Amino acid sequence: VISAGRRAAPVALWLGRRGARTVHCMRPGAGAARFDLLVVGRHDSPAPAANVMPILGATHRVSPARLAAARAEWAELGTLPGPRVALLVGGPVRGEGLDMATAAALVPAARRHFPDATILATTSRRTGAAATARIAADLAGSPHRLFRWGDAGPNPYAGFLAWADAVIVTADSVSMLSEACATGRPVLIAGEAPGRHAALAESLCAAGYASRLPAPGLPHPAAPLDESARVAARLRELGFA
Repeated sequence: VISAGRRAAPVALWLGRRGARTVHCMRPGAGAARFDLLVVGRHDSPAPAANVMPILGATHRVSPARLAAARAEWAELGTLPGPRVALLVGGPVRGEGLDMATAAALVPAARRHFPDATILATTSRRTGAAATARIAADLAGSPHRLFRWGDAGPNPYAGFLAWADAVIVTADSVSMLSEACATGRPVLIAGEAPGRHAALAESLCAAGYASRLPAPGLPHPAAPLDESARVAARLRELGFA
């Protein structure tokens, strides 16, 4: 049984008591010692234990194969003028959406760093209507594609990642930071976030997977961040597959 998040943890433990082997991603909240394997981001400061596997960032579905498939599915994005810069906009876990100061700074910062780029922007459910409207207004009149959270039609998020020459991502999303770093493209982190998000951003920069915006030059990571593959290998070692 593979579970994720605190809400799923009690169900996984219930199944474990009935003989299932259990793998849990993220902090379970309780009963940590009863899982066969816990996969926890280092930014969550997991206590060392034999059944704990710390990882950098979060597991996700972005892989070379999925990026190749998205590149084919969204081939139209390849006709847009380059360079193409993905702008991934999140928002706070709690609150009324992305603060307006951060929202107002995103597109101008992207334009300063990539003056001739086509910006491939997407917002999330946490961005909020006001911040989304500001970003849309700032993008108007220059080459871009914008997918607002909740827009009808297929979500081009994977296509944006696949076709991006560089990625700008707000500091408040563990998932988007991890997925951006899986592309192998230069990743620039915009804005600030407290606590665990700040810890992850610092770790990604220290490991060479990302830089803070603005950044001198455009450093390329030595390789894509692929913690999901490392977790899969560990599961095979433990006889889960």
